[in-house]
Amino acid sequence: MLTRDIQSRAAALLLTGIVLGLALGTAHASEVPKFAADKVDAWSLRYHIWAALHYGLGLLSVVLSTVAVYLKRASVEVKSSLSIAAAVAAAILTFLNPSLHAQAFHRAWTDLEYKVREYRVSPSAAPKDLVEAIEGGERTVREAGVF
Repeated sequence: MLTRDIQSRAAALLLTGIVLGLALGTAHASEVPKFAADKVDAWSLRYHIWAALHYGLGLLSVVLSTVAVYLKRASVEVKSSLSIAAAVAAAILTFLNPSLHAQAFHRAWTDLEYKVREYRVSPSAAPKDLVEAIEGGERTVREAGVF
């Protein structure tokens, strides 16, 4: 008696899973257009590059300046070289402002990624929705002054 109840519940769960899988899998007959997938990849890459620059240059300037201070037996030339290198890293960080660029690409990328996910599961989504998301992302990047 108990096993029959378990079997019927398992069958109902399996049937529900199959129906949901078919509904989600066939909601959109076509794959995501290449232009949208390429833009997602490009903006993701640019975000990661700018974020790496932001953290890398910031960390480099902190480490170089800290090492310059704590080297007891180093010559004046070594300490001054480390200090200059730290200042150059900080200046590049300030000039490039990679955190602003990273934020702009992150917003553009994640907004488009959201639309791509929506496109995959919604039968009413159209390629024009992806084009609009790309245009919005380009506007976001442009308004941030990203070059």
